[in-house]
This record gives sequence, C-alpha cells and structure tokens, in this order.
Amino acid sequence: MRNLVRVTTILCSALLVLSIFTLEAEFCYSQDKKNKEEATTQTDLIDIIRDLLGKKPLKTDTTNNKDDESLKLSFLPGVAYSSNTGFLIGFNLGMAKYFGSSANTSPSAATLSSNYTSKNQFNVKMKSDIYTSKNNWYLEGDWRLSLTSQPTYGLGSGTPGSNEQILFYDQLRFYQKFSKNSSVIFMQELDFILTDSIM
Repeated sequence: MRNLVRVTTILCSALLVLSIFTLEAEFCYSQDKKNKEEATTQTDLIDIIRDLLGKKPLKTDTTNNKDDESLKLSFLPGVAYSSNTGFLIGFNLGMAKYFGSSANTSPSAATLSSNYTSKNQFNVKMKSDIYTSKNNWYLEGDWRLSLTSQPTYGLGSGTPGSNEQILFYDQLRFYQKFSKNSSVIFMQELDFILTDSIM
C-alpha cells in the first residue's frame, strides 16, 4: 500500500512540474525581435577574430550574393580517435556551383574527403551531384578508395589474444550515373559500377 501511495505521489508531482513547464512555454520566445538589417547581417569566424584584434570586419556578405554561378568552397579539417582506427586525421572539402543560369539549372555539389589513421588505414571518397545547363544532364558519382586493415580473432567468443591475425581489406569503388533529361517526365539513365578488392 505504501508503494502505491509513493508511486502516485511521484506521478502527480511529475505531472504538476510538466504542467508548469508547458504553461510557461507559452510565454517563451526563441527569437528576439530585431530590425531586418540587423537580423540579416552575416558574422563569420574571421569577422569575430578581426573584431578581437580591433580591425573592421570584411565586407563580404554572402547572404545576399547575386553571383550565383561562382564556385563556392568549404574546407573542414578533422581529428578523431576510436579503438578500431586509433588516431585519425583528415579533411572534407565541399564544392557547389551552378553550371548554367540559376533560374533554370539546379545547383551542383561535390564533396571530397580523405583520412589517415595511426593504424595505417587510408580512405579517399568523392561524391558528386552535377547538373549541366538547363538540367539537360545529371551526373551522380560515388568514387572511393579504401586501404584498411583490422585484427580478427576467429569465430566464437573467448578466443585468446594469441589468435590475432591482421585482415587486410583494400577496395576501389567507381560508381557513376549519367541521366539525360529527354522530356519533362522521362529520364534516360546509364549506370557504370566498378567495385574491386585490391590485393
């Protein structure tokens, strides 16, 4: 009986707290009311560093960029650690561009990433979605090269560490799709796939 009273008390208390938070949420706002000019001002990391050094921010606001057809690049380095890979260092390069007028052509994008680990694992990957002028052609690519290794201890549980064998797995993958826009609702496709294990 005491347990039932205790559980009921806890549930009622939780319901009361939840109700208070729900009622209070009506008066909370996630955005401040600002004028349009202040709300659309772009501030990048470079602008913050220049401000800390007492320099004026650069006048490169890309939120209102009229030059849609220029190449846009982004670079992101990476460092990580896991028990399978050890220490990992790598990068990711993103690219975007219009290969025609932005009024009638979809934006094209591609990413190139690579990493190397302290356990001698190496990976390179490029993925792309390319649209030609007026979306006449669409090219989708996924190209990968992986040179990896990992210890294996055989099947079953409880195998001793002395059974360790290094398993090497190297892979080359080339996937490319070509699509031709021949009408509003019909696309012709040609796919080419090459996946091979390199020994």
